[in-house]
Amino acid sequence: MSALLPKLARLLMVVAIVSASGGHWAVVQSVAWTRMLVEDASGSSLAQAIQKTFDGQHPCDLCKSIASAKAKEKRQTFGASDAAKLLLFFQPSAVTILRYQPTAWQAVRSDAVGQWREAPEAPPPRIGLS
Repeated sequence: MSALLPKLARLLMVVAIVSASGGHWAVVQSVAWTRMLVEDASGSSLAQAIQKTFDGQHPCDLCKSIASAKAKEKRQTFGASDAAKLLLFFQPSAVTILRYQPTAWQAVRSDAVGQWREAPEAPPPRIGLS
């Protein structure tokens, strides 16, 4: 059972990506073309069936419904004017100013900082620059 879950998760991810990118139309169109090819090949040669299937002059009912659904989907997508009309739900709130309150640890460490206020030692001389 545990080996099945990652495979199922991958399958669901692939299905989600394909459907989000419009790949479901390619799958349905492939089914339509396969049906047309089989139907046309039963009454004529394979070359004529391929020509008739992919010439675009003889669409089947499924191809017509796919084309109309794609056109309807394109009309429903957001345009630039629609993006300007979107109302965002985030509203900025009043600014909250927090006071700094040092903790006991920071107070102890601030005493130790006094040791570091002396100037650092001079770096060693570089040979060849003088």
